Amino acid sequence: ESLLPEKFKEQNIYLSKTPDKKISELHAFIHGKQPRFIVVANDQLYENLKKGEPYNAFRSNDYIRGYLSNKETQDSKNSIYVFRSPYILPKVDIPFTKVHENESFIILERLENG
Repeated sequence: ESLLPEKFKEQNIYLSKTPDKKISELHAFIHGKQPRFIVVANDQLYENLKKGEPYNAFRSNDYIRGYLSNKETQDSKNSIYVFRSPYILPKVDIPFTKVHENESFIILERLENG
């Protein structure tokens, strides 16, 4: 919570709307700090985690991955992933582009002029 921007600490209205405090803190961090890179499970690993892994293994990944929508481009290497939190600034999209993917993870880089 100490990494949250002050505006989110002061406005607990955002944080109280989420079903889980960790989700709200992470979403507030992403909106406030605008990280350049995010690493998440790739589509196949994410689906496998949802289907059969213990909930704890899936849950921490779902804090971000569950709020990313994938917009395929003509070049699938540069797919666009849009982060949108229904709890923190729900009308603000933060676009990322895929810069690397392996059999487990995707590295996303924030688009500067999204």
